[in-house]
Amino acid sequence: MPEYICSICGNSFNAEPDRQGNITCPDCLSVFSAATAKRPLPSGTRINGYEIISHIAAGGSGSVYQAEQIAMKRIVALKILNQDQVDRHSAERFLEEARNTAKFENPHVVSVIDTGISPEGYYYIAMQYVKGETLEEMLQRGQVFPEDETLMIGITVADALRSIWQKYKMFHKDIKPGNIMLTPEKEAMILDMGTAQGHGESKLDDGNIEGSPYYMSPEQARGEPLSWNTDQYSLGATMYQMVTGKYPYDAKTVEEILQLHDSAPFPDPAVRVPKRPISPQMTALLRRMMGKTPEERYPSWDNFIQDAKSLLASIWAKKGSAVSGSLRKRYMAFDPTAAKPLPKQKNPVSVMRFVCFGLLIFILAAAMLGGILLYLAAEKNSANARSLLSAIRHQTDNLQMNPDAMEEAIHKAEPFFNRIGVLPSVRAEFEKCRQKVKDFRKTHRNEEILINSLESQTAACLQNADREERNALQAAAEKKSDQTVMNHFQQSTAMLREMSLRLRQSSFILPPNIHRAEQLKKRLNTAQTAVLHKIRIFEQSRAMSKKPRPPQKNPPESGKPSPGPRPVSRPSGLSPRPDAAGHHRPQTARPDSRSQYQQYLEQEKNRIRIQLLLLNPAGKNSPGNPPLQAGLGKRKNFPELNRQFDHWFSEIRKRTAAARTFWNAIYNSHQVHAGFHFTVMAPRGETRMELKTILRDTVVLYHRGMPNIQMKFEQLPPAEWLDFLKFAAERRNLQSELDSYYLLNGWFFKVDKSRDHFIRNEMPAMREAFYRFLCGENFPGVDSGKRPGKAEVLRKYRFDPVFASFRARLKKTSMNSKQPTAIKNN
Repeated sequence: MPEYICSICGNSFNAEPDRQGNITCPDCLSVFSAATAKRPLPSGTRINGYEIISHIAAGGSGSVYQAEQIAMKRIVALKILNQDQVDRHSAERFLEEARNTAKFENPHVVSVIDTGISPEGYYYIAMQYVKGETLEEMLQRGQVFPEDETLMIGITVADALRSIWQKYKMFHKDIKPGNIMLTPEKEAMILDMGTAQGHGESKLDDGNIEGSPYYMSPEQARGEPLSWNTDQYSLGATMYQMVTGKYPYDAKTVEEILQLHDSAPFPDPAVRVPKRPISPQMTALLRRMMGKTPEERYPSWDNFIQDAKSLLASIWAKKGSAVSGSLRKRYMAFDPTAAKPLPKQKNPVSVMRFVCFGLLIFILAAAMLGGILLYLAAEKNSANARSLLSAIRHQTDNLQMNPDAMEEAIHKAEPFFNRIGVLPSVRAEFEKCRQKVKDFRKTHRNEEILINSLESQTAACLQNADREERNALQAAAEKKSDQTVMNHFQQSTAMLREMSLRLRQSSFILPPNIHRAEQLKKRLNTAQTAVLHKIRIFEQSRAMSKKPRPPQKNPPESGKPSPGPRPVSRPSGLSPRPDAAGHHRPQTARPDSRSQYQQYLEQEKNRIRIQLLLLNPAGKNSPGNPPLQAGLGKRKNFPELNRQFDHWFSEIRKRTAAARTFWNAIYNSHQVHAGFHFTVMAPRGETRMELKTILRDTVVLYHRGMPNIQMKFEQLPPAEWLDFLKFAAERRNLQSELDSYYLLNGWFFKVDKSRDHFIRNEMPAMREAFYRFLCGENFPGVDSGKRPGKAEVLRKYRFDPVFASFRARLKKTSMNSKQPTAIKNN
């Protein structure tokens, strides 16, 4: 909706033209053409070093804008004279406004900063910009002020006008809600002091009366000589509208409004707003301020301030207020005519004086004694709290603690920590212990649920495995095919192996649960050993039963050659094969059996895992990753196992792509991550140096007074490198990609609680295979020569508590001294 400025009353408003192209001012109801109406200057317009930001308000002589003084980089209020009033007399008048306002030094009057004429012909005044809202804007929203707040604003404005009149014999002449602004601190500020004039003046050079019709005094409306009490009338009209929400006089035309000001009786608030209770004292104050002649009003600003202050004190005493005591005292101080205190007369020395002094000394001594006792009590309370905290901390640090007993102990100790004298740090440590017990209980409950579930699953698995073993023995007794018997055995071993893998992937913290999990693993290992033993017995018995008999030497018949040995048939499943000497040896299993193929797939997974971890950053984070390009070596006709492997391989490729995204975010990132600090060895010892830039895989560190230091990623301290990775992920919003980067770079302990389900399940298997490889175990398809050195492995994985069980094996193993980049910080 376009914004216009009324040429009659000077107010700005938004309106849409009607069908005839006319607009109506909502304030004075004047109608004029939208094509010729005044429009405010658009934002971005520059006038002599000031750039307009937005239009604030408009008056009879000009418009006020919010602008920026470009040279000083500050916000100002820029008043610009209307172009239709630009002539020599109006320009002199406008500059006279600036000189008038510049003279007034009062904290409640907006000050002038600059004035001049722009090359475009704009006459402007730059004034102090005050944040806040004018009373006019608040009244237009329907806000009605309480009596005490109205009096506080009136006293502030009156005190400022009194100071200007006493110093310069000048008055404002246009007091209205639009020229009074309330700051966020509820301080009143007087705007537009440029219209101020001296005693006796009344008109502009062009004959137009200056002022606002709703608040104009009768003598100002008649064009008579004016004095300071015309501002008193305008302030009374403003305060009337503040407490009633209505204009004192209202009509359809400006002439009718001015006539009402001149001759109509005082509009009693009890008649205008009967539903709003206004005290008779407030009505009497407004009635006197709005007297038709200056003689009927207050004879001075001091008299008005005194009456307003008395009324304000009575309101506060009768109703109370949310105004603070200090603010009340400040408003009560607006009394320049208060009598000076009488000189004190020396009282004769009396016994009462000695009694009073003695009582005062006794009170001070009692207060000092009470303070000492309070200090001793506080020290005792603090000592008791510290001793209790030491015992509670010792118990909560023990993982074998009983959470019920600990909660009871904490509940009993809580009153000691709430006593006076206990330091906030001690209370905070006590709350940490309480939270630790809650976390322990939660962990205990979750692990209890998990271990109970695993025990139930293990029992069911052992029962199913026993059933398959019985089926295999029954099939062997019934002399069914070898393949049928071996299928039952393989089903049994597959179930036991799957349950063992599930146990290995489940981690526990509490020792009792760890012991229970180890017992389950032993039961499954015992069952697997028994199944393998039965399979060997079955294979040996089958091999012995199928051992070929030596050929019988039958006497050859006459004329017929002796027949040779019969060919031995090979049934499906387990069948003996002849060796080079013609003897048949038992064969343990077919090379394409399900269990062997499953073991082969697990070996392929371990090969890909270890090769990914051993790769240098360039190979690992390139789209053509060698282990992922090679894929699975050979496939057998087991669709379910192949689908499982393909799903795992697809997930690994996704996590590799995510890790590559995170790597690219820090690799050669220049100053994106500047501001992080690393601790490095410098000539002056260990020094915290600021990260300045990253060039490829090299960081440039800066410290004032020292030369820059360049270091590779792998040379940085591991703990600070991990902090930097978290810092970079938060800055680039790559928290989900960070877990993939942790996993594929060997920081296993950072993803044990990852939100990614695949990473959380894949991490134990990858960690176990890699740690076994680091400790000297060989894996098919993995070059053992790429195994890193002991010192490098211990340096990186000393933070992982799971690696503690591999540390002893590592120290006994003779490892290769090569140090590839895969084990570095990357």
